[in-house]
Amino acid sequence: DELTKLLTKRAYQAETRRRLLLACTRRSAASVAIMDLDNFKMMNTVLGYLDADRVVASVGRLIRESVEGNERVAVGRFGGDEFMFTFDADAGTAESVMRRILNRLSDIKPCFIGKDATDKFRNLGACKASIGIATCRFDALGDGNYDKEVERASEDVVTKANEALTKAKKRKNCIEVYRELLITAC
Repeated sequence: DELTKLLTKRAYQAETRRRLLLACTRRSAASVAIMDLDNFKMMNTVLGYLDADRVVASVGRLIRESVEGNERVAVGRFGGDEFMFTFDADAGTAESVMRRILNRLSDIKPCFIGKDATDKFRNLGACKASIGIATCRFDALGDGNYDKEVERASEDVVTKANEALTKAKKRKNCIEVYRELLITAC
């Protein structure tokens, strides 16, 4: 993604598929996290698109710094203020990384990105986000059709992460984890 220097949507989807296939063959877990910036529509309105893009670029930089050297996670931007993460790990590991990112987001102050600190911008406060996480575990013997199982697992885990994100958005600036483990046969 040109703005954030993260994977594009297409590259992220390909990397997620590769990671899920690997988890399937290893009979291990993979997690997906979806992060949306809170009040981004207001940021766009108040700051304007150019400065809101600077906020997104800053978030991208923070994410890159937070996962640098961690080969167990792939991160992509899905457009606007939506970021997706795929972990070669269970929900606990994913939640730990996402908590670090959530805590660091408060370092980004939209009012100081490309603008002087006027009263109009001071009200925006620190950057905040809502995050949903879901995990699938590949641990049962199936018919060996990995492609079909990975496709189904990918759809299921993203759907459940979206459900968790919807709950998180109601509270704002928090993480929700879909607690029911998705068990998938390979």
